[in-house]
Order: sequence, then structure tokens, then C-alpha cells
Amino acid sequence: MKSRNLITYFSLTIFLVGCVQGSTIEKMFYYDSNDNLLASGKIKDGLKDGNWHYNLFDCEFDMDWKTYKKRDFEVCIPKSWDIRPEAKVILNVVGGGTCSDSAQFVLSVNSPSDPEQDINLEHYEKFVRTILEKKYDSLKTSYFNGTSEFLFVKYQGLSEAGEVDVNIISFFKINEHEIFNVFYYYLSDNEQHATLFLDFLINTRFKGKPIMTLEESGKYFPSGILEYKIEVSQ
Repeated sequence: MKSRNLITYFSLTIFLVGCVQGSTIEKMFYYDSNDNLLASGKIKDGLKDGNWHYNLFDCEFDMDWKTYKKRDFEVCIPKSWDIRPEAKVILNVVGGGTCSDSAQFVLSVNSPSDPEQDINLEHYEKFVRTILEKKYDSLKTSYFNGTSEFLFVKYQGLSEAGEVDVNIISFFKINEHEIFNVFYYYLSDNEQHATLFLDFLINTRFKGKPIMTLEESGKYFPSGILEYKIEVSQ
């Protein structure tokens, strides 16, 4: 499939079918607006668990998920991906197993030096961009959207010849006097990576609550869930 600079919009419908015991739902199915099955798998206490089968944009693969916990965070990650411990981050995990090249997901938390200082996400994003600009010959911003509380930005690090060295989908969110930082690094610019980025994001919880809901992702991220429906049967 031809790569695109902007991530393609698509409409996604979610059906949940299974037994509910407390907060546990056993099975989830993702469908697109044409009733094509995109993904299916098990859910445990609201998070992905075990094997999921994907059929995304002519790419079919399986991915086995588990829950990683650190501090007050719970993050669903593929079991086959490698965790790279770092003192200053919550999670740094690298892997592949899809029809695309490998990717890296990094979650961290930053706090301003002055706890009384108001956080402005646009100013913070400019600070992050300045750091990224030092790593690449040039940096291109191809997507920018959000609110005063959270922000999606997509960067492309370019070589001196103008070729893409890396794509970075980033998410910043204010939580009281902290900023949650999510970075997803990959090479080939395709829809599989956009979908997996959202899989990570909507399956990341802080103190039991998702840092990004399905509704919010659909409103502010191009490959978000623009339409969805939940059906549960006992």
C-alpha cells in the first residue's frame, strides 16, 4: 500500500460480546464502517489480554498482549516486545510482529520545576520540538491537533537528503501538575502503525482511568474511532 504523509481517516465500530463479571469483558470485536472485521480478542478488566487477531489494510497478523504495571500506570504491551528499563521513563518497549517494520513505544512523565507554574501544552510542544530538531537534519510536523489539556503531534525526522529517517506520533496530556508524554517511533508511514499507536494509547491507564478515551481519540486523532457501538450479552 502506498505510504501517505497524513494518516488516513477511517470509521470503526466496536462490538463487545461475552460474559460480564464485575468489570471483566471476555471478547471484543473491531469492525469498520463496511462491517469488515479488523481485530478481535479477549479483554480482562477493561484491557487487552492474550491473543488478538488483526486484519488491517491488507495486513493480517496476530499479537499476544499482556499488562505492564509501574507506579500508578497500567499499559497493555505485546508479550514479544522487549522492555528496555530506564530510570526516567515509565515504559520503553520495542518490537515488531506486524506487516510493518518494528516500532518503539515510550511513556514518561515530566513535571515543571515550579509546581505553581501553569502548564501550556503548545509551549511545551515547542520545547520538545527543539530537542527533536537537534537529533535530525530537519524536522517536519505533519499533524497537530488537541485541546488545552491534551495534544496529538506527528513529526517526521528527515535526513540531509530529505528522506524520512523516522516517524514519531506523540501525545501530551496535562494531569494536574504533570505532563504525560507518549512517543511512538517507526519508519514506514502506514495505517498499521497508526492503529497500533491508538491500541497502546487507549489501553494505557493511570490510577485505573484511561489517559485517552475512545471518544476523545475519535474526535482529535485522524485514525481514531469516529463511530463506535458497544453491545454486551450475558
